Amino acid sequence: MNTVEKLDRYAELETEVANNLQATNEKRQMLDAEKEKLLASILTPEQLVQMSEIKAEFVDKYESLNNNDDLKAKQSEMSALEKEIQAETIVKGETIKAENHKVMCVFTPAKAKSEVIVDTGMLKGLTLTIPKLKECWHEEVKTMPAKAYIR
Repeated sequence: MNTVEKLDRYAELETEVANNLQATNEKRQMLDAEKEKLLASILTPEQLVQMSEIKAEFVDKYESLNNNDDLKAKQSEMSALEKEIQAETIVKGETIKAENHKVMCVFTPAKAKSEVIVDTGMLKGLTLTIPKLKECWHEEVKTMPAKAYIR
């Protein structure tokens, strides 16, 4: 699978995960509404016992929503694809767009950064009158690594 195909697959997974999370949230809301309806219907003295039974009945339903193996597998595949895509983008040295242009991996080239370090014990202004003071100035070049991210 080439990088563009991986980006397309990443976009598909991203949509599926978002849809799955939305469906899960809707199911949670339905379960909450059903639970509240059942709790509201309890008006007897043994109310506490029945409430605990109803709550126990919903524990497994909520747990099954949290243990979605399909969603976990897709998230795991997305994570692996993201790492591969980022590495390939850095090697290629340019931004790569998916066929559907829903996602892309943006390349940021490495940069050199220079910094002046001054000995604060000496005054900068004196370097104009005393050139020897320039010897306390040092310049370092720092390199920022290339980066790639998916958006």
